[in-house]
Amino acid sequence: MPESLLTAIIALVAVVVGVRLGRRRARPRPASPDTQPDTPPVLFDDLPVGVFRSTLDGEHLLYANTSLAHLFGWPDAGAMIEGQTPRDLYASPTARDDILQRLQQAGEMTTDVIHLQRPGHAQRACILHLRIDNAMKTIEGWVMDVTELDHRKEGLRDAHRFLQNVVDALPCPLFFKDMNGAYTLFNHAFSDMLGLTPENLQGKNADDIAPPDLAAVYHSMDQALLDAKGPASQRYESAFTTPHGLRHVLFDKATVVDDEGTARGLVGIITDITGRKQAEDALRRVEARIRALVHNASDGFFSVTPEGYITESNPAMCKLLGLKVAPSSGERGELTCVAPDDDEASDANRAQNILNLPDMFAEGREAWDAALHRLGTGAPPAPFEVRVRRDDGQTVWLSLALWPVDSVPEEDGPPPAVEGMAHDITAHKLAEMDLTRRIVTDPLTGLFNRAHMEDMLPRMLTRAAEDGRTLGLLFIDLDGFKAVNDTYGHAVGDTLLQQVAGRLRRRLRHTDIAIRLGGDEFAVLLWDVAGKEAVERIGAGILSIMAPAFTCTDIPCSVSASIGASLYPQHADDAPSLLRLADEAMYRAKAEGKNRMAFAGPSRAGD
Repeated sequence: MPESLLTAIIALVAVVVGVRLGRRRARPRPASPDTQPDTPPVLFDDLPVGVFRSTLDGEHLLYANTSLAHLFGWPDAGAMIEGQTPRDLYASPTARDDILQRLQQAGEMTTDVIHLQRPGHAQRACILHLRIDNAMKTIEGWVMDVTELDHRKEGLRDAHRFLQNVVDALPCPLFFKDMNGAYTLFNHAFSDMLGLTPENLQGKNADDIAPPDLAAVYHSMDQALLDAKGPASQRYESAFTTPHGLRHVLFDKATVVDDEGTARGLVGIITDITGRKQAEDALRRVEARIRALVHNASDGFFSVTPEGYITESNPAMCKLLGLKVAPSSGERGELTCVAPDDDEASDANRAQNILNLPDMFAEGREAWDAALHRLGTGAPPAPFEVRVRRDDGQTVWLSLALWPVDSVPEEDGPPPAVEGMAHDITAHKLAEMDLTRRIVTDPLTGLFNRAHMEDMLPRMLTRAAEDGRTLGLLFIDLDGFKAVNDTYGHAVGDTLLQQVAGRLRRRLRHTDIAIRLGGDEFAVLLWDVAGKEAVERIGAGILSIMAPAFTCTDIPCSVSASIGASLYPQHADDAPSLLRLADEAMYRAKAEGKNRMAFAGPSRAGD
């Protein structure tokens, strides 16, 4: 039964019964159960509520209408009056005493729902409206059966308790606001987050629990949902201080609508994203530190496409390449390199002229392609060395390391994006080259030394054998050098040796190699020489360049040369034999008068 109808019936019954019974109180009536009251009008029997009069002590029922009798399972009112003791109708033994005490104080009252029961029958939920007549020692009133309504209310209470248990089991704070913005349903996670008890939170709104600025934001967001005039949802972030500290949260809210689509309130779920925010802040700080380190690093860092186009770099990389840094662009302030003569053109024009790193390699793109292929096979990155020719004409040596970015490259294919680091090893390479030069070079003349020849000659013979080429060896000893050295001193002798080495360089082919064996002995390796006649022409040329006088301090001095020659494969096929045969031929040239060339003895072919 709807509560509005129940209220109307209660009011009507109170008026009718009250007027009728009030009038009857004015009449003399007996003060004992034996006294029979006047019979009430038939109107009482037609009422949908029970009407009664009983003795004050509750031992006797003086009047009951048909509705009351049927309510408690009696066939008619007379049977109920004869067989029912009013006190025995109360399901609780103390209920009537409590009501009587209150009634004696107030004279008239309406009870809350109370449970009445005829012994052996089902309980009924009822509302009583009572008046006491102390003079007549009676109680009169009416009884309304609200059992069905009470069951419905209990069902609603059970449903509410079930719903409350469900929402309390949810780990995320959850709430429901009515159309006035009051929190009428929420779970423990919500009240715990706010540091309030459920009793202190019930019926409150945002103004009661949030600072004014946040409350204004929440009201504005709520109103935006309600203005949608139907189902609507929203998501937004917020931050507020709780007993647990500052919390960053994500609100997911939606309107609750009835069958007609009319909004009845708002439901919301709060997700605590404080940890995520802290992680994001920490990540941003780490990224900022890394970017600061990269920006100020002495090594070059860069990002490139698989084709080698530089898309981002730090200032050190630009400096290594002899380029200038382009103005920062993008929200993270990426840098890139531009040519030194690039003006302040637009970013679009600069992007069209993006620099290609492997195109600057002195040896070409082979090293770059090999490094990308290695990455494509999933092998770990391996640094490689390259020479870079800069636009300013300088050549620098760089050690490059590449690694793929973000995703795993496809099998046997280049990675989708590449990052790298460049370390300047120019000083190291120059020192290494200088050390190598010192190891293989004669410090006085700048020619290769004996150790280098002994290392190189076997390898040249192996290559000559593979390619079917002829190799010539000249063994040279200067004639008259000892006299110059003894007469003018070692300093002059050294100057003379340097001049001899210079004349040898100018006379030989670019494929020939001049060597100082020690003292005044020299050697020449002739690569891919045509034969004995060609060697003779080269030897004659060497003798001729020795003819002009040399400059020994301020006076001219002269030396000549005795030359011994041997050929591979005609005379020998190993380095020691070729050296020995050329040395023997040189001594034979000296014995024959000096300033001449002699060949090794008869060749293996019988020449």
